[in-house]
Amino acid sequence: MKRIFLVLAVLLSVAACVTVGKKTTSMDDTTYYTQFSFFYKAGIHKSANYREGTLIPINTPVKIRSIGGYDLTGDESFEIATVDGRHKIVVSNDKDNSGVSLTDYRNKLLGAEKVDLSGYSEQAQSFIRNGEAAKGMSKDIMLKALGTPPVDLTPSLNAETWIYHLNLFQKTYVTFGDDGIVKDIFHK
Repeated sequence: MKRIFLVLAVLLSVAACVTVGKKTTSMDDTTYYTQFSFFYKAGIHKSANYREGTLIPINTPVKIRSIGGYDLTGDESFEIATVDGRHKIVVSNDKDNSGVSLTDYRNKLLGAEKVDLSGYSEQAQSFIRNGEAAKGMSKDIMLKALGTPPVDLTPSLNAETWIYHLNLFQKTYVTFGDDGIVKDIFHK
């Protein structure tokens, strides 16, 4: 019975991400750069910011393929592709998770310029590019490595603990000290 529930949950979550609404094509051939490292699974990046699947590192050059689709749950979406053509990703924005409109989420995820990482140590840059959290990181480094946590789990970036979705069933808890530096990370 548990296995049937798991299979149904996975099928429903994948089906919910299929773009079914009207799309418009990209308006230009502009190259954008990812502003934080993120993951996608089965061709979809959800604004819930799950930490599983294929990694797209910070500063990856992408082009917007289409804007204005909707998935089965009514979430707005847009589609991007890496400039090298290896990844095509539907970005689905659930406003309850992101706390922002599709346009604002797109502007948070993509920028016209690369993010300058030169002021960080080689180790911090590696964590950022690999989308990993580590003890000793500042909140700024965390935002570049993992993006913002979903607002339904972490309503304020001033919170002592930020909560990210590891996957559909688990969460990652990142706790900061009074100095704004990561002091603990655990999954549950």
